[in-house]
Amino acid sequence: MYGNTRSSFLGVDLNRRWDKPSKMMHPTIWHSKMLIKNFSQEREIVTYCDFHGHSRKRNAFIYGNCYKIFDLDYRKKNSLIKLLPYLLSQVNRMFTVRDCKFVVEKSKESTGRVVVFKELDIPTSFTLEVS
Repeated sequence: MYGNTRSSFLGVDLNRRWDKPSKMMHPTIWHSKMLIKNFSQEREIVTYCDFHGHSRKRNAFIYGNCYKIFDLDYRKKNSLIKLLPYLLSQVNRMFTVRDCKFVVEKSKESTGRVVVFKELDIPTSFTLEVS
């Protein structure tokens, strides 16, 4: 393993390349994104989950997304997004819902979780963080 697990041999943070991956410079991200796109044309993808180790926060928790439109349909979708984290908290005492965040921050817009949510239209797109 070279450096931290988010960097490529070129020293690039691969989790910040999901919005415009280069087939030559970021092949793992480019091929992963193409695989998800192609597969979603044939079948519904229910959940995308990116696994990370967190350096400061303890326990296990999820970063998720949310819709900013507040009509009834989108409120239902936002509730569905929070269902998996709630269920995880019911079966594992190390998983804490209070540490979960459901927001799309500007600094995270090029990450796998947000790109899969926005571009590939998979609402239950998460980053699972574990320390």
